[in-house]
Amino acid sequence: MWYALSDGVRTGDRACVELAVRFLEADLDASYSGYARSRIARALRRAALTPDQTARLRALFWTLLETGRMRTDFRDSLRLWTVLATPEDHTRLQRYLQTTLHLRPVWRDRLTRLAAAADTGAPA
Repeated sequence: MWYALSDGVRTGDRACVELAVRFLEADLDASYSGYARSRIARALRRAALTPDQTARLRALFWTLLETGRMRTDFRDSLRLWTVLATPEDHTRLQRYLQTTLHLRPVWRDRLTRLAAAADTGAPA
């Protein structure tokens, strides 16, 4: 099934990496899709991504954040984003946290810690 994509990503299969990125972009809601998204995001953290794939995953993070699609598996998307984020992304995150009121406290806390770690250069 979908979660098997993560096995292909871990072996370095470039086709599986592209399919995994597309799977995350599709943001399907189906049985076990959250589990699959988590596994895939964890596998992609260590994968060799093309610049295009990196940009698409960074854009996906912002889409999920700004639309409020922060389900349980968002935690793994956030961890993936920490590997891909640019200094501009960190600045954007700080601005987002200052201007956004609709975040659940658990996500606000995690994102605030991430932004603070980026300021100090410490791991999040």
